[in-house]
Amino acid sequence: MDGVRFGSIDLGDGEVLKAAPREWSWFFYVRHGTMLIRRGEDPPVTVRAGEVFGGDSRSGFEIREATGRRGLVRTFAELAPYDPAADQPLMILAAHAPLSANVLLSSFSQHIHVTPEDPGPTAARLRALVDFVEDELSGDDALVDREGVLQRLAELILVTLVRHQVVTADDIRATLPTALADQRLWRALGAFQRAPAAHWTVERLAAAAGMSRTAFAIRFRELIGEPPLHTLTRLRMGMATEMLQQPDVPLKRIAERIGYTTEAAFCRAFANHFGTSPGRWRQGRIVN
Repeated sequence: MDGVRFGSIDLGDGEVLKAAPREWSWFFYVRHGTMLIRRGEDPPVTVRAGEVFGGDSRSGFEIREATGRRGLVRTFAELAPYDPAADQPLMILAAHAPLSANVLLSSFSQHIHVTPEDPGPTAARLRALVDFVEDELSGDDALVDREGVLQRLAELILVTLVRHQVVTADDIRATLPTALADQRLWRALGAFQRAPAAHWTVERLAAAAGMSRTAFAIRFRELIGEPPLHTLTRLRMGMATEMLQQPDVPLKRIAERIGYTTEAAFCRAFANHFGTSPGRWRQGRIVN
């Protein structure tokens, strides 16, 4: 979960916050008030105090404080620092992470909404994890490895939501990565996520999975629907688009971090995948 960020979204009476499309996954815990959230063209979802909402922002989203008349409209720039003493009609503990941070994140196609009334332990576990997050965010800035602790807590939150989907969703195979059906494939994808710049081949992936090359390639195509190296290219391009949104990161550095030996090789792969160069993609996103 490299790149996860925690903070607050606090809205006044009837205020609206709009976020442009971005390759991020989001987590919202409503501390106080009632939130209406709409993603893209989806119907709005009402999320009340004590409830959790998770989803991605590939189609953008809009958050509204639900109890007041229409108020100020703001555009999302960054999460505010967590303030336990804040006093607004709508107070949200929020987190976002690049979809490329974990293979699970880019595989959810629907949102997740957890309420205290849901059966099972999910709501109570999430509440306990949120308590830990709030303790970390409220403590001394000099706490040892605060970022590392928050990263681990984000991973636990994600796994808790995955388990909730497994138990409650009828269409689980549409909302979870099919790689979870075979833990050997999950080990291979996890190894790639930890070191995307390494020289990955089908043989190396198979070794990480503990399988022969042939058996791994066949099983991977059966479950994922494409060859292993196609999936790795797709994941690398997702990582690239996240880094391209940071204007001070040079293309050469992006190429090195995701496993391309030269900037030219990265540019060719990006153009083949998206139909445009990374420079033009970056320029269009920054202008917009």
